[in-house]
Amino acid sequence: MQNIQKKHGLLEADVVSRQDRIDGIVKASENFVQAGHFDADTIKAKQEQVVHRYKTLTVSDPDVRGNEFVSTEFCSV
Repeated sequence: MQNIQKKHGLLEADVVSRQDRIDGIVKASENFVQAGHFDADTIKAKQEQVVHRYKTLTVSDPDVRGNEFVSTEFCSV
């Protein structure tokens, strides 16, 4: 169980470390939209998808990510 928790902690740290990339995507997409890119609607939609996916990875509420208590109980059986 401790090994799984350690791996999970490393995974969480890796996800958090990618915040700069997400910020760069948001900034670049906003620049394209403001510049009147011919495919601005698609760019904006993709940017929103990426941000939404990233936020679901960083949510710390157990009810949103899954019930961690149940996972802990299952692993200890």
